[in-house]
Amino acid sequence: KNSAMAAAAAFVALAALTSFVRLPLNPPPPPHLSKTVDMNRFWDVESEFKPESVLTSEIIKAYVLRGQLDRAEEWMHHLLYLGTLPKPRAFVALIEGNAHNPSRASHWLKKMSDLAKKNPGLKPPVRAFAFAIAAAACIADYETVDKHLELMRMHLVPPDAFVMLASLEAYKRGGQSDKVEDLTKELKKRGLMNHRVAQKYMAWTMIRTGQPSLVKEYLRRLGVSGIQEAVALLQTSVRAGNYHEGIMNMQTLLRLMDKEGQFLEKKEREDILSSAYGDIMYLCWKKAFHTETLDWYNKSIANGVNQTYDIQLNALRTLAVKDGIQCEKLFNHMLSVHEDVGHEAYCTVIEGLADAGELVRARKWVLRMRKMEHKLDASTYEKLILKAVEQKTWEDAEEFLDMELRDRVVPTNQTYLKVIEHVAYSEEARENRIKRAENWIRRMFNNGVYVLPKAVNCVIDARRELGHSEKAQHWLFQMLKFGIKPDSQSFLLAQRACAMTGDGDTAEKSIRVQRTLMNPETKHYNAVIEALARAYNDLALKQDRARIMFKEMLVDDYVKPNPSTFLAVTTNLVKNGWSDRMEEYYSLVFNAKSNAKPILSTYNRMLRIYANDEPPKSKQIVKTFKDMVAAGIKPNTVTAKVLEDTFGWQMRESMLAEAGHEAVKPDATAAPRVLRSGGDMRKPGQRPIEGQDWFCNVCGEKNLAKVTSCMGCGIARPDVIRRRKQVELENLND
Repeated sequence: KNSAMAAAAAFVALAALTSFVRLPLNPPPPPHLSKTVDMNRFWDVESEFKPESVLTSEIIKAYVLRGQLDRAEEWMHHLLYLGTLPKPRAFVALIEGNAHNPSRASHWLKKMSDLAKKNPGLKPPVRAFAFAIAAAACIADYETVDKHLELMRMHLVPPDAFVMLASLEAYKRGGQSDKVEDLTKELKKRGLMNHRVAQKYMAWTMIRTGQPSLVKEYLRRLGVSGIQEAVALLQTSVRAGNYHEGIMNMQTLLRLMDKEGQFLEKKEREDILSSAYGDIMYLCWKKAFHTETLDWYNKSIANGVNQTYDIQLNALRTLAVKDGIQCEKLFNHMLSVHEDVGHEAYCTVIEGLADAGELVRARKWVLRMRKMEHKLDASTYEKLILKAVEQKTWEDAEEFLDMELRDRVVPTNQTYLKVIEHVAYSEEARENRIKRAENWIRRMFNNGVYVLPKAVNCVIDARRELGHSEKAQHWLFQMLKFGIKPDSQSFLLAQRACAMTGDGDTAEKSIRVQRTLMNPETKHYNAVIEALARAYNDLALKQDRARIMFKEMLVDDYVKPNPSTFLAVTTNLVKNGWSDRMEEYYSLVFNAKSNAKPILSTYNRMLRIYANDEPPKSKQIVKTFKDMVAAGIKPNTVTAKVLEDTFGWQMRESMLAEAGHEAVKPDATAAPRVLRSGGDMRKPGQRPIEGQDWFCNVCGEKNLAKVTSCMGCGIARPDVIRRRKQVELENLND
């Protein structure tokens, strides 16, 4: 009985400290300030309009309350760059929000002090110094504390109880016994040694550090134990994001509440339990333990805990991930219980319905929210737009984007990027999806959103697949026109489009531009060389532009040729079998300097060129084939096809058998398919129709109807080959 009475007396004596039992971990800010707007191009530096300092100060405070310090600091940096000075309370909010990060707190205090020298209205208040000193005290940085106290004297700001107690804590932890003794005498003289409000703020600062040992030591020195200590340690674990310690502290608190909670008033007991359940649910949600979050929510209902806004908000966040329909039901219940449901709750239920694919129901809440003059976040709009694109409901996606723009919420470039990636590579018809992707790119330009090169690359790549080199180059130069620096992939995709269509002039122009922005890589040179080789296939020209570009590549110190370079530069040698120049290119590509090694495609290209020479160089063909086998490269159907067309099927079988690859058979349809521009042109592998243009079965080159041998590789047209074989069989029979 005596111990129970003593415990009750202790609780009464420490009633003043119970105010820091519940510290707001993630309180909902005012609806009109929560995640207000995006900073991307919101204000132009050269614009006559300047942001109003009162409004921006409240926005910065709202971001700090939400724990989004990076966004708050981004706003502050941007405002200072524009020459707009926020109110002192904005700096105080940043310093207070960085109480767990002493260096950042000191940075903003120093910035505020420097600005106050030219702007007396920005004089730092005592609260700013207090939180900066308390943050330094948590890490025993008494030297920083001395600097802050010196700044206070310079600005003629008298210290209050919080400043003095925080300084005392720093000196104690730093081992400055003389200063501790002097400051203790001063505090006792003023009667501030046991100032409860100052102790509360000091404890709050330590809890924000997320260090349980530091908090426990300080509370023990204050004589705080039992339920109050368990609550403080639980909040410390939540701040630190330590799930296991949080669960242990929660279980300890529940045991203490069963044992000692009867001595508390009903209202205080309900507040402690509801805040504790809200904290542990918040920790589980932050760790993405959704099942555990719902378990604690169900326990709170079963134990009759007061269902506060925080508890239901954490449950709402979890249900938004697991079950959008149940999330909507809980939200309807919240609307009936709470007078003012925060902005975040609306965004949460809308995102939950969007994830569940319930766009119609999500749209209903969006319209209701906008009718109440609430603005959705950019992230919420992003989810709605992406889900609409995924479901191919393009009208909904464009409607959500228009809503976002009307709300003056600037869409992020990531939103556009994800949409364009999804559209450009969807299963729709190519022309339709490309037009949609280009339409979204134009929206980015028109809405002043910074266009990522990766977004334009999607459109260039889609145009490349269709062989539209001019349109691919158009988007490349549009990037330059709007001041967007293309990346390496942008140039490569455009140059490969030119290589497919033989647009040598455009490819050469692009690499000239690329050299002014960055150093081209080997793959860029390869694409341009192939484009020039396809464009100027007549070797009788006085200037072989593919050869000139190849020479430029060799003198470029930043690149080295590779096997693909050899294939590109010999593209226009295949038809006429110019083997002498091919051998020259081979010696320039495959040498000790480049350290490149020939591959299967290299040997096949050499065999084709030797076979198409006049007359065919049989000895070189045999030598090249033996070199390929000696290098450990297995011949394929293309190799067998060249050997058979040159020597006949008997010689082909003999050579392959001697090399140990008798199983390899010539199969024209096994050649890789090459993408060509659209129309009604026939695909590789199909038999040509009399009087129509035809595709080569080996290299995929399109040839005119009157041509009897491929313009790309020189192999005879399939019907000609069949007639030759028929004649050979007749001769053998004779």
